[in-house]
Amino acid sequence: MRTPFRLAVLGSVILPLVSCRALVLEDRLPCPRFMFFDLLNSEQFDSYEKITISAYSYPEGVLLGTDTTDVRSLSRQEFYMPIRGQEAVMGHGVLGIRQNKLENNSQWIIPTGMESDPLFRFTYQAPTEQESFLVPVEMVKDYARLTVRFVGVESYTSTGGQFPFDILITGNTRGIEVLTGTPIRGYFEFAPTETQIGIFTFRLPRQADHALRMELHGRPDVYEKSGLVQTIDLWAVLYEQGGVTWEEKNLPDLEVVIDYKEMEVDVKVSEWDRETLNYHF
Repeated sequence: MRTPFRLAVLGSVILPLVSCRALVLEDRLPCPRFMFFDLLNSEQFDSYEKITISAYSYPEGVLLGTDTTDVRSLSRQEFYMPIRGQEAVMGHGVLGIRQNKLENNSQWIIPTGMESDPLFRFTYQAPTEQESFLVPVEMVKDYARLTVRFVGVESYTSTGGQFPFDILITGNTRGIEVLTGTPIRGYFEFAPTETQIGIFTFRLPRQADHALRMELHGRPDVYEKSGLVQTIDLWAVLYEQGGVTWEEKNLPDLEVVIDYKEMEVDVKVSEWDRETLNYHF
């Protein structure tokens, strides 16, 4: 919902409604409380990016309602959710869902064969003592953009300059529980498309365990043999060489540079002051 005006007072918001205290109620539900949000990092997102917000009773976890707004309306406090008959609420907001699914209102699920959506998420918990109240929230980044770059492609003289492998990413995380931030276990498989010679870019969800792998498959009529050539422990590469634990508040963007002929891997982590080391596989 959106109010027809911009709020001037944050602590005690004045609504164009008659106060419940001025009404005589008979056989009616309790008057609603009006919950507004203060998106603390709204400047990091497009103004018209959609956000789906849900509210639950606290601590019971019963769904009270779901609505959709955008970053602009949220940051201006033009959006509110009415809450009835609750002493406290909790909930979440989700931004960035494209092709993945939001199931049971709180489980973000990646279908097999797809990459992660660029998912951002916030959670909140608040009392409902006042007729209107403002809840500060902050979006966190629950996906990592990973670029895999194979160097020395020109050394594959027998392939005519073509990169000889397709890659397949597999894992044991198929989504996230958006209310708790807990990764959801389940089979993950995605075959990225080569964007330039020997370069692949794709998105991964926050990982539940150490099962993340990258398979190299020989391309028919390009490599000397087709099918699975090698499996790389991608979780270990990112952890040992980039310090990536998948428990970071905001997941970083990553680059894995592979010199296949020399059997070496370099890992680069954006916005982290980490040295790039070699990892032999």
